[in-house]
Amino acid sequence: MRKALGVLFVTALLVASQAMAGQILLPVFTYALPGSSGNLWYTEISLVNPTQETITVDPPVFLPGSMDLTHPCLPPARQIQVPAESTVIWKPWDIGMELGCPDSAVGGLLLSADGPLVVTSRVTNVRDWEISTTGPLQGFGQTIDGIDVTALPGPQEVLMLPGMIWHPNSCGPREFDSYVGFANPGDEPLDAIIDLGPQTGDSAVYVDGKLMGLPATVTVPARSWIQVHLSPVNSIMAVCLPPQRFDLLITVKGPMAVYGSVVDRSTQDPRTVLPVPVQAAGAGGE
Repeated sequence: MRKALGVLFVTALLVASQAMAGQILLPVFTYALPGSSGNLWYTEISLVNPTQETITVDPPVFLPGSMDLTHPCLPPARQIQVPAESTVIWKPWDIGMELGCPDSAVGGLLLSADGPLVVTSRVTNVRDWEISTTGPLQGFGQTIDGIDVTALPGPQEVLMLPGMIWHPNSCGPREFDSYVGFANPGDEPLDAIIDLGPQTGDSAVYVDGKLMGLPATVTVPARSWIQVHLSPVNSIMAVCLPPQRFDLLITVKGPMAVYGSVVDRSTQDPRTVLPVPVQAAGAGGE
């Protein structure tokens, strides 16, 4: 996304959250976010009520990211009523009004509901002329699910982002780009330790264009969202390689959402990579 959501991505989470009354974290939300080749990224959210009672959803809390705001409006701060056994589609322009009418924005969203709400979203790559404010978003995109904040990974938990894709030693433009996103809903900054799976064998990686030895540390400020671009260190011994898959290991230092996003640069179509908890040695029974 800017960072390419350009990407995007997301990624993220484990499964659509079916939280009891409480808070649900959507790891990434985009509004008119510029990407590659003149495209824009928008997020459309589905609020699903599987119960037989109406669920009330409070206005969202934005975890920046970034926001461009040249003509702000007063947010209406409207609650949303999701009727029993039904889905309400929350359109990006309506969410944008709740955020103060930004020109563009990217970040996480923290939602509060008074019942077991299921939250899912689609981050879609569109062109200006393709946007319809009346129908569903159309275009390439990826699904990102919300997660109950009580189910976020705990301190020192290790997550695996499997089957990411990058393009080392290409003879021309990269065919794939990989990104990792983090959303921290808490009041303290949190570190995330990035490392490659043992099969990769590399000892360094580029993070947003900066060469970093592995394991590498990324700090996620309190109540914020960041996304980083990962690229391999090219070898002088090989050229014109095809895209390659790799596994990423993330150790989180506190409760936050993690997702991966891989973008096919031939179409600007992203795919979400969900984190898988890594079992500790000796776990899993006999």
